[in-house]
Amino acid sequence: STEAGVRLQWETEVLAGGEIFIAEYARIQAPDQFETIETIEAAAGDHLFQLMHVSPPVGDLLYRLRKRDANGAVSTSEVIHFSLIEPGAFRVFPHPGTGPMHILGPANDREPIRMQVFDLHGRQLLNTSLLNGQSIDLCGTLAPGTYLLRLRQGTLRHQHRLLLK
Repeated sequence: STEAGVRLQWETEVLAGGEIFIAEYARIQAPDQFETIETIEAAAGDHLFQLMHVSPPVGDLLYRLRKRDANGAVSTSEVIHFSLIEPGAFRVFPHPGTGPMHILGPANDREPIRMQVFDLHGRQLLNTSLLNGQSIDLCGTLAPGTYLLRLRQGTLRHQHRLLLK
């Protein structure tokens, strides 16, 4: 995500042309109410696509692509969960975690982020420092489940429920 919005990028096999991609989003509170962001018509030879979801709503969003081929058959991609938070807040993605996760802090890029992970019984499992934007493979360290993630960068503090698959 950027200050301008959320950039969506995807890659397909090389297309014959005539395919149409419809990028959609929904709020997690209404997961069956997808709205169209943009429609893109593919030309022969296309396989890389991107678009910007300008001024998306803040909160937990679901994104998906629908593809209509030249014969009219429609297929739908996997739904991707994305949390868009207020400026000045920490960002943790992808969430839920399925591999390496990125931690972005709102403050100066040079200031490290202190990260602590606790289990649901309050036991501290991890206490480390990361550079802003650094990735960490929590899925390779912790068992699948729900955890409490505490982040601190300077005077900024944040607690986040963390789900690892």
